[in-house]
Amino acid sequence: MSRMAKEIQTYQMIVDALKDCSTPQDMGEFCTRLKISEKACFKFLEEAARQVDVVSMIWEGETLTLDIIKDYNLKNKADGDKGMKRTARLTKLIDLLNKTTPHGGITIEELTARLEVSERTVYRDIAHLEEELGIIVVRPEREAGRVGRYYLQSIYFPSLSPDKALFIYLSLLQQRDTALALGIQEIKQALIGTLAKNRFNLKDIPLDIMESRIHIVDHTLTEPEKVSETFLKILKGLEQSKVIRIRYFKSSSQTVSDRTIQPYGLICKHHNWYLVGRCLDKLDIRIFRIDQIESVFVRSETFSYPEGFDIRECYEKSWGVFLDSEVIEAKIWFSPSVAYRLRKIKYHPSQDIVEEAEDGSVVVKYSITGITEFIGWLLQWRRSAKVLEPESLREEMSRAVKELAELYDEAT
Repeated sequence: MSRMAKEIQTYQMIVDALKDCSTPQDMGEFCTRLKISEKACFKFLEEAARQVDVVSMIWEGETLTLDIIKDYNLKNKADGDKGMKRTARLTKLIDLLNKTTPHGGITIEELTARLEVSERTVYRDIAHLEEELGIIVVRPEREAGRVGRYYLQSIYFPSLSPDKALFIYLSLLQQRDTALALGIQEIKQALIGTLAKNRFNLKDIPLDIMESRIHIVDHTLTEPEKVSETFLKILKGLEQSKVIRIRYFKSSSQTVSDRTIQPYGLICKHHNWYLVGRCLDKLDIRIFRIDQIESVFVRSETFSYPEGFDIRECYEKSWGVFLDSEVIEAKIWFSPSVAYRLRKIKYHPSQDIVEEAEDGSVVVKYSITGITEFIGWLLQWRRSAKVLEPESLREEMSRAVKELAELYDEAT
């Protein structure tokens, strides 16, 4: 790695770390984490202060300011020189190209304005990216049809630190053997390759190590690749407002039927995906569980998306995916042994703790529809949850408990 590449890597690490910092941190700990000396850190901070706030840093018991940074650099003969200014500028240039490449690139006029330098300096900086960092920038004159815009030739460099890359990959791991499983390993390799080619050492991206030390407990599909392919076809129909023809297995009746659907949207619950759309066979909006769709055909016929339909507004009160009742105001008592979880986890957007007793128990209010799914959720709490109101929900809950008891009595 060239000296310039190392400086750009260090500078970007400092900027990213400062952006992510929500609480004051000690300069010594900051330098140790980034594996740089205090002197080098101060040198980079003088330029970084032009982009991000440095007051989140504590040095020798004081909140860091730009004046302190400049004074330190002056005393240690490490004041920001032209080389450091160029490092900061090249980092910003890479970031601008990163963000604009997916949208067609950026003009020379925009670059000079954002970097606050002359056109000649921008041309020189682009040459540095190519010659010293191997980052190929396509110039307007090199390709017809892209007049006036500069963009990266083949690789879109994400503005990510190794920590953020790790978070992204861990979120991918959660999708293993789900409807989104297709290509996870390829995405992982692309993520590593892009970061490594950009500015990070592979040893700073411990994806394989973390993967071997993490076990995710969740429901998984028996045929994730097949479901993923089905999911992609549905996404195409949804994106392009095209009518789709599906073969669907209905578990309640144990039957298979062909349906013609205008896809309106998707709902995800615990990694299970559901298609919401107008069924042209039933002339009504219906919900279809993706992993129960046996085949999909995207037709060339398009449809007009219903004006005013918003799937988030439509289902914001639903406990799950079904709208099987009017919206009710429910109050549930939770025992002291589980009250802490209700304080830490919001099981529904409407969840509101309205009472807290001295014994540690709580009363929680919900404004919901989808009572069948809500009752199923309440049953998992066993003796730790009790419906207080409305009376209709108490009766339905009592009926569900009795039916469950009868089932086990019959087995006995």
